[in-house]
Amino acid sequence: MTMLQPWTGPYGGVPPWNLVQPDDFVAAFDAAIELADEEIEAISDNSRQPSFENTLVAIEKVGRPLDRLETLFGVHTANLNVGPIADIEKIVMPKLAAFHDPVVYTQVSCFGPNASHAVAKSHILLMPTQTVCGPGGGSLGR
Repeated sequence: MTMLQPWTGPYGGVPPWNLVQPDDFVAAFDAAIELADEEIEAISDNSRQPSFENTLVAIEKVGRPLDRLETLFGVHTANLNVGPIADIEKIVMPKLAAFHDPVVYTQVSCFGPNASHAVAKSHILLMPTQTVCGPGGGSLGR
């Protein structure tokens, strides 16, 4: 999908306003959310020894297409809210809430008894005094 592609041009890339098709937003959000979920799952399922690169750097990169799409959509809903945008917003906003709001933790790795790292769909949560490794795939405990 065109709206999910990395931005090109000066300043590290600029939004491709000429390629935005409002009718494509719903499908683009579905694809971007699915991609972000797959990225989170890939980090969680990684069997290699946890490292800064394959855990924290990987988590930082999760959802970049979704971030770009949210920027494009945000400009349309805030400044260009004409035509079909209001109806599209009614469809898209619950999907974004479902993706961003829940505190759904996925076990990523345990570096030791006093460190744990968890991904909460769109946020990284580092808990230096808690553990996120337990039977059946991760339970919080002290």
